[in-house]
Formats: sequence, structure tokens, C-alpha cells
Amino acid sequence: MPVAIGTYEPMPEDEYERIKRERQLHTYQYGTHPDMIALLTAIDQADGPIKVWLVNGQRGRSLRSGVSNAARFRGMKLESFDGDGFVVFRKLHEQPLPKSASASRRRDLENAP
Repeated sequence: MPVAIGTYEPMPEDEYERIKRERQLHTYQYGTHPDMIALLTAIDQADGPIKVWLVNGQRGRSLRSGVSNAARFRGMKLESFDGDGFVVFRKLHEQPLPKSASASRRRDLENAP
């Protein structure tokens, strides 16, 4: 589906700077909420998976996306899946092999020094 583009016009630099300054005050930075920081710390320090219960009306996919984005922003890689009313997270310590690699190529990557 093509992108619909409305009318456009040049914007004065001072207006751009004003809007940018206002927007930065409201822009969410990944992982800045105290609960998110605590969860990412728990996942990072855990020896195994962490179960996170969903809040009323929350979807597992939304929670997985938010936590995974915040973790990636901090340089962590996570494995996650939905359960019945909860999401499970586990920190990945190794780089996962690419799914598109052939079986022989995967063996080569696994046995590489």
C-alpha cells in the first residue's frame, strides 16, 4: 500500500527548535521508568528465566516488545514468550545463530574458534 502524503511547506528554524525542545521533554527514553530499570536489572542478574505477570488489560506482545526494546537499547539480548497471563524473559548470553543459515553452515559457526 502506498504512503499517503499531504501538503507540506518549509518550517521556520525558530519554530522547529521550539517544537523540538517541547517534544524532547515528553519523549520516552527506553528503559527510564523505575519499574523497567528494576526488571532489566533482575533479568540481567538472574541465573534463569524471569516470569512477569500481566496487568489488567495488558497484552503479552506489548510487554514483550517494550521490555525487549529497552533491553536492546542497553545492549542486552532477550528470549521471551507468552504464557497464560504472564510473559517469560531470559537473557541470552550467546549470539543466536541466524535462522537462514544452512545446517552445515550452522555447524561451522558453532565449531568456529
